[in-house]
Amino acid sequence: MRNKWPEYDSIVKQLVMNFNEYPAPSKHTGTCDIKNMNADFLIDNIESAFNEWRNNPLLVNLSFDDFKEAILPYRTGNEHLPFTKTALKNKYHHILSQKGMESIRTVIGEYIQYITDLRILYRGATPQGHLGVYDLYMNEFKMNCFNITTWSCNILRASGIPVYFEFTPQYRDRDNPHYWCASPDSTNIPLPYTVPNNNLMDDWESELQYSSKVYRRTYGANRKTPYFTARPDESIPAELAIPTLLDVTWRYHPTITLRVPLDLFIDNNNVYLCTFNTKTELTAVAWGKVDYKKREAIFEQVPINHLFFPAYYVDEEYISFSTPFILTADSLAEIPEPFSDSKPYKPLDLRLKDGKLISTSFWRQTNKHIHHKPIKPDMQKQDILVTRKYPIKRHLSKIYETIRGGILIGYNEKKESDTLYKLPVVPQPYLQEFEFCNKKKYRNYSFIVPGHAVNIAEMEFLGKDIPKEISISPTPLPIFSPCAFKKDTLKKAIGTPMQTGREPYSPFDGNLETYAGGSSIGMNFPKPICVTHIRMAPRNANNMIVKGNRYELMYYDCSWKSAGKQVAKDNYLIFQDVPSNTLYWLKNLDHGKEELPFFYSEGVQYFIDKSFL
Repeated sequence: MRNKWPEYDSIVKQLVMNFNEYPAPSKHTGTCDIKNMNADFLIDNIESAFNEWRNNPLLVNLSFDDFKEAILPYRTGNEHLPFTKTALKNKYHHILSQKGMESIRTVIGEYIQYITDLRILYRGATPQGHLGVYDLYMNEFKMNCFNITTWSCNILRASGIPVYFEFTPQYRDRDNPHYWCASPDSTNIPLPYTVPNNNLMDDWESELQYSSKVYRRTYGANRKTPYFTARPDESIPAELAIPTLLDVTWRYHPTITLRVPLDLFIDNNNVYLCTFNTKTELTAVAWGKVDYKKREAIFEQVPINHLFFPAYYVDEEYISFSTPFILTADSLAEIPEPFSDSKPYKPLDLRLKDGKLISTSFWRQTNKHIHHKPIKPDMQKQDILVTRKYPIKRHLSKIYETIRGGILIGYNEKKESDTLYKLPVVPQPYLQEFEFCNKKKYRNYSFIVPGHAVNIAEMEFLGKDIPKEISISPTPLPIFSPCAFKKDTLKKAIGTPMQTGREPYSPFDGNLETYAGGSSIGMNFPKPICVTHIRMAPRNANNMIVKGNRYELMYYDCSWKSAGKQVAKDNYLIFQDVPSNTLYWLKNLDHGKEELPFFYSEGVQYFIDKSFL
C-alpha cells in the first residue's frame, strides 16, 4: 500500500468513518502487577527474551547485564499489558524483518515506515481516549512521547532489538520533559532516537543535544535514587521520585562531579539542581547527596554549559541554598566526548571553594580549564533594550532556511508569467520588506518555495502607483530601536487570495500566528497592477515584543525581582537602571506562554539555550 495511497482513498475514508463511530474506550484503575499477572505471562516473557538473546544475530555482543535491561523487561512504563512478548513478536516481527535482521538501523527504519503508513491510513481518525499500543497509529497522540516511547520499546524488544528508555526531565529551553529510545550501534554504544520518526542519532543535532540532565528508566531499582536515600519524612520532587532511574548524562554531555558548600543545616538527605520553568519557576533535574561531615552537597554528572539553581525541597517548595551557576570550560580535553564509550568514565571530582574549583585528588590543585560562574548582580546599573521574550525556535530556523530562494511570479491576463524576484536571504521572524525592479502590471502575483511548503504567516503586495480604489495603507514595519522609524510612502494592494493548498487565506488575515503551509500563495487583483515591493513574515511563534501588550522585566538577585512594567509602544522596550551582570526574564502579562531567561551583554540578549554557550 505504500505507493498506492490514492487508489485507497475511498477505503481509507470509510475505515476512518467506521472508527470514529466506536464508543470511547473504558477506563479503570490498575492494580499492581503481582495481583494482576499470571505465571504464563511471565514464563512467556522470560523464554521469549532468552530465545532472542541466544539466537538473534543482533544480540551476539549484548552482555547479560544489558540483556536484563534492554530485552528482558516485561513492561517499560505504566502501560496496560494485553500482549505477551510472543504475541508482540507475531504481530510485528514480519514487518520489522522485511529487509533482514543484520542491522539495528535497518530494522528501526522499517518500524518508522510502518508507523508512518498507519498514521496516513488513520488520518482524520478522532479517538475518544488512549488506545494502548494503538496510540502509535493515531496522529492525535503523536506528541505523547511517553506512551509512544513505551510501546516502541516493547515492540522492538519483542523482536530482539535492544532498547533503553531514556529521557530528560526538562529541556534547557522548554518546560516539558521528553522521552526517547536508545539502541546500540555496531560499536555497542547506545545511540538515541525519538520514535517513530527518527533513526539512530537522527534528531541529536536538532533536539536531543539540548536536553539538560538525562536518565534511563530501568527495570531494576537503583538504591542511589532519592526514593531510597530520602529520610522517611523527606519530600521528593515528583519528577525524581522514581526508584528505577539511572543517571546517564555522561553519555550526552561533558560532565563533572561537583561539590557545593552547604552552609546551613537542613533536615534532608538530598538536595537538587533545578532548571528554570515558566510555570513553577523551577524543575528539579538532578539530585545531590548531603555530606553533613564536610558540610557540602555532592552532585554527580553535572553537565558543562548548563544553568542550574541549587535548592532543597520542603513541603513541595524549592528553597535556594546557593547562587545559580553555570560551569564553563576553556578546554574539555580532560572529559571524553559524548557517545565515545559504552561504559562510564571516571569523572573529574571538583570542590567549589572561594569561587574556584579545586580537585579532590591528593594534590588539591585548582582546575584551570573548568570554571564556576555564579549568577548574581554586581553594583553597576545599565539600561536594557529587549526585542524578544523567547529565542527563535530551532525547527523554525530550519524552515526559514528553506524559504531563502523563494520566487515571486507575476501573471498577466493571458496567464503568461514572469519571474520578478528571488529571495536572496533567510527571512527573519517578523514583517520585513523586499524591493525589486518591476515596471510591468500583472493581474496575479504568486510566491512559491521550490521543493518546500511556503510557510508564510503574512504577505503584502505593495507599490507606489496602486489605484486608490484597490489600495490601503500597508502594515507598518516593526520598530526595534528609538531611531528606526521610517515614513511609509507605499500602498498595499487589495485583492482575493488564490485557492492554493492549505490555509491559503492565512497570509492575508493580519495574524502573525497563522500561516499557509501549501506549495504556493498568491493574490488575484481586480485589474493589472505594478507591484514593486513585498512585505512578508515567515511562520513564527510571535515571541517578539507586541505593541499594546504589557510586559514586566525580572532580574535575579537571590530571587526574581521586578525591574518594572511597561506597555509596548513599539517592538522594543527599554528598562532603565537595571542591575547588571545577572540573569533576566521578560514576562508578557497579557498573552503567550513561552518565555526564557537571558543574559545581556553589549546591547544583545543571550537566551539560556544554545545562545550563551
